[in-house]
Amino acid sequence: MNGLYNEVAPASLGGAKRKKEKGVQSSGGPAAQSSKSKHNKRSSKNKNQSKPPTGSQQQASQNTNAPGEWPPSLHQFVVECFTRSNQRLTEDQKPLFNRQLQLLIEKAVSLNYVFENNWLIQKLPILDGTKELELECERRKALEAAGLTTSRPTNALANEKKQDTPTLNYTNLKRSGDFDSASRKKQRSQRFESAIPITTDTTPYSSNSTSPVFIGTCQNLEKNYLRLTSEPIPALVRPQEVLIKSVSFILKKYRESNSYTYVINQFKSIRQDLTVQHIKNDFTIYVYELNAKVSLENNDLGEFNQCQSQLKYLYYLKRKNEPSLQLKFFRCELEFLVYRTIYMIITNNHSEIYKIKLKVEQSYKSFLKDPSEKDWFQFLLNLFKLNQDLLLENYYSFFKLFEQFSKLLEHKLGYQLIKNFIVTKTRVKALWSTSKAYRKISNLVIIERLAFENDLEFKEFLDKYKLGDFKGEIDFDCLGARGVLTGIINTAGFKKVDIKGQI
Repeated sequence: MNGLYNEVAPASLGGAKRKKEKGVQSSGGPAAQSSKSKHNKRSSKNKNQSKPPTGSQQQASQNTNAPGEWPPSLHQFVVECFTRSNQRLTEDQKPLFNRQLQLLIEKAVSLNYVFENNWLIQKLPILDGTKELELECERRKALEAAGLTTSRPTNALANEKKQDTPTLNYTNLKRSGDFDSASRKKQRSQRFESAIPITTDTTPYSSNSTSPVFIGTCQNLEKNYLRLTSEPIPALVRPQEVLIKSVSFILKKYRESNSYTYVINQFKSIRQDLTVQHIKNDFTIYVYELNAKVSLENNDLGEFNQCQSQLKYLYYLKRKNEPSLQLKFFRCELEFLVYRTIYMIITNNHSEIYKIKLKVEQSYKSFLKDPSEKDWFQFLLNLFKLNQDLLLENYYSFFKLFEQFSKLLEHKLGYQLIKNFIVTKTRVKALWSTSKAYRKISNLVIIERLAFENDLEFKEFLDKYKLGDFKGEIDFDCLGARGVLTGIINTAGFKKVDIKGQI
């Protein structure tokens, strides 16, 4: 037990222990000699531990350092990076962020720069707009160039020599090369991460992005969306005055042709032109709002999710930088908060729903609201009740509340979302619950309790799930349908919602 303690004890404690044992072991007998021999080995180990490590020892030690032994500045850098990523990045960008952060720390460890690097001013490409994944100390040394060769410590020279040899952490070097290649392929996505300041209708806030700002010269109203794999060319990018005309043009064409594939391709192209020119203003919000609405009209939750994630941040910055918005909503902000909440109910993201509810209770209740906003606000409060009914499986209350939504004609899009993505599955669950309590139940009761508009809609619902054979002229055979309903409930497709929100 003492041996184990001495092996991990600090040097000062080990020294005190050795003095005590030296006074006791003076007889020189075999047992004492054996104990003394073991003790000397432990003493030499403690002495070695108390000596300052050589260059190679220091590198090996730091390569295996646990996170708890890292410098406080590195801990602070990691925490700040994650905080900024949660505020700025979309879910699609976060894997790239995690990859860059991991590679940066691995690079610092492999080059023995964990303690030497200045983490307080370290930059990460996806957060700061830099093009290369580079340690701050490497950048500084590159700038100092010639005069450093005579003043570098031996340890640094040794590390530099090891860098030139092909045996230094080939895996890490290979990963770094992979990142360089990936960064060139993902420059477009990296440009989306920069801050999105907004001010008035046409004047953007100053941006902290280091990527170049330019004004496009393309005059085409229509342009196919192509993912950027290199720096944008101004001749292929449309300026804002052309984009304003383009939005009106593609919307008119969409209403005439009703081609969602066409209009979503054009919206992506417009958003790309806004992004590469750093146009972050009210027009940007307008474009994302239109794109989101068109996507909802076509039940495209994945595309809507991309727009609403960006809108959430745009609204936040708009309010942050305009004192007049501290106690009121901006334009369609409340309407899109309703759509966002419906999306979270669809995807079972209950934690996000409670965050929205907390924000409503703490701030939005006191906001000034016009008559239209009062209706949207009541719609939002009813959504919280709807979510609570789903969690408690209170289907009677759920469908009573749903019937109220159907009467709000000015909120037709929100009602359609609930009907298309929430109500149908809830009807299956409610009918399954009923089948476990009743052998038969009147068709009229089911139509009333599950908020069907008429008998025809009820029949279409049963046919969709192959339950039509259990519907009689008067009653529904709950006992016979129970097994089929159980099978539907337990299928993976019935429960599954993927990360992009597609059902």
